[in-house]
This record gives sequence, structure tokens and C-alpha cells, in this order.
Amino acid sequence: MRLALTPPSLLALGIGYLPLLRKARSLPESIPGITIFERDRDTDPRPSRLIANTRRNSLSAVVVSFTVSAAISILVLLSTHGAAVLMPQQPPRSLPEAAHLPEADQALLREYLTLSARYPDSVSYHVRLASLYYRNAMSDDLARELEEVRRLDPDHAILMLEQDLESDLEDLIEPDTFPTPGP
Repeated sequence: MRLALTPPSLLALGIGYLPLLRKARSLPESIPGITIFERDRDTDPRPSRLIANTRRNSLSAVVVSFTVSAAISILVLLSTHGAAVLMPQQPPRSLPEAAHLPEADQALLREYLTLSARYPDSVSYHVRLASLYYRNAMSDDLARELEEVRRLDPDHAILMLEQDLESDLEDLIEPDTFPTPGP
């Protein structure tokens, strides 16, 4: 977003300095009513060697500042988007049990698998996959996704679905609730 907004912003802000080409006051000077003058080097009481050193130090500080900020910007760009560009994408997991899914769920499954492979530490895609697996009774895949969610967020509410994986109809029926048939 920053890369998209920087060039138009620089052009918009640079328009205020166009009057300087005609030796007129720039817009940032005109609005507050100030005038910026260039320092007359002839009236500077410092020795010329000191002036030259000060200018050289100032220029090197600007170059270092620009270089560091450009390097940080490149590192941030590479860390957010470069991993997807520089590193090969993990192929999405296969869809072994997906043959019985409705068409809409198959499309969702493909999308969620691709996104969870691209962003493996995003709990959101794993939660969506777990929900899709639960809705379509894909218990093995559901168990795998719940483990991923547990790794990323051990307190996530979707982990309650594990109770459904562990229970069975026989677990719900107590043996002594039904009368035994007599002789």
C-alpha cells in the first residue's frame, strides 16, 4: 500500500515547490507567511574548512539515513511478500476425501488449503478448514487441523470440536438406563 501511495503523494506534495523554479516563494512558505533564505556563505564567520567538514558530515548523515531506511523497507517488503516470491510455495494438500463434497465446498477447500499452505501460521485458515471438515464429516482431516489450531492458539474456541471426535454414540448411552429383558 505504501509503495502504491508514495509516488502520487510525492507528486502532490512536490507541486507546492514548483514556484521555486521561477524564483518565487513556495507553497509551504506562502501558507504560514514565512520566507526561507539560503545562508550567505560569505557572512558565515566559521573557517571554510569547518564549513566544508560540516557539509560533508551532514551529507553523509543523509546518505546513511536514506540507506538504512531503504534497507529496512526492503527487508519488510521481503519478509511480508518476499517469502512467497523467493521461496517455492508449498503445494496444497491433496483432496482425498473431497470427492463427496458439494462443488461449493470443494472450491472453498481448495482455496483454504492454498491459503493455509501459503500462510501456515495464520490460525484463521486452519479454523476455516476445521469448520469445513467438521461440516462434511471429514474426521481425520478435522483432527489434523485442530492440532494445527492448538499449536497456534491453544485457547481457541473451535477446539471444542475435539469433544465430538472423542465421543461416540455408545459413549452417550449408559448401560444401566435400559431395562434388561426378563426371562
